[in-house]
Amino acid sequence: MSAGAAGGSRTLLLIVVVLGVVTLALYGYLFGSGALSLPGSRAGQPPSERPPASTAGARDLWGAYEAALRVVRARASDAELVSTSARWQAAAEEEVVAGTSDWTFVFYSAERGAVLDVIADGLGVQVVNESPVWSAPRVLGQGTWRAGPRDALVVFLEYGGRDFLREHGGLSLDLHLSRVDDVGAAWTVVAVTPAGSARWGLQVAADSGRVVARMR
Repeated sequence: MSAGAAGGSRTLLLIVVVLGVVTLALYGYLFGSGALSLPGSRAGQPPSERPPASTAGARDLWGAYEAALRVVRARASDAELVSTSARWQAAAEEEVVAGTSDWTFVFYSAERGAVLDVIADGLGVQVVNESPVWSAPRVLGQGTWRAGPRDALVVFLEYGGRDFLREHGGLSLDLHLSRVDDVGAAWTVVAVTPAGSARWGLQVAADSGRVVARMR
């Protein structure tokens, strides 16, 4: 090989090495800055505010609560749960028993002197409102309500709710958990016809499943 050819080969090799180093440095910068991420990673996206939608359909209440608690405590570290609720439109028995992915939570922060509304749905979890309050609301302890609302919904169906759903089409069903005097944590389940002309509801103790009130 001539001296000129050898020099050209060394020059070409040097150019390739330099380009490789520059490329590696560029990828390192992009990964480090979050501008580039591996498939399935969530760089640049706050995981506590926009988690992926549940692939199982209905998200259990406790899972939704834990996600909501993480998000709200990023704003108010002392936040405690006041209530949670869900709603079904044009409710059918099968849909009600299957559960829901959409939950609304109300938290109270003594430090901020405010209640904070948090929505957890298939799109993620976020604080949607904060309102000042002049007196502290009653908060819910971490009791047996964590098992979820299914037992309360089944009690509602067995105590006349099933017949009411079948007799009235297109009604809405509201489910609400809060602390009730002399009962503690209680589920309130109310079905209402579209025109509001008829309703059927129960209040069920969360710890025992006992019916404590009926609403018609």
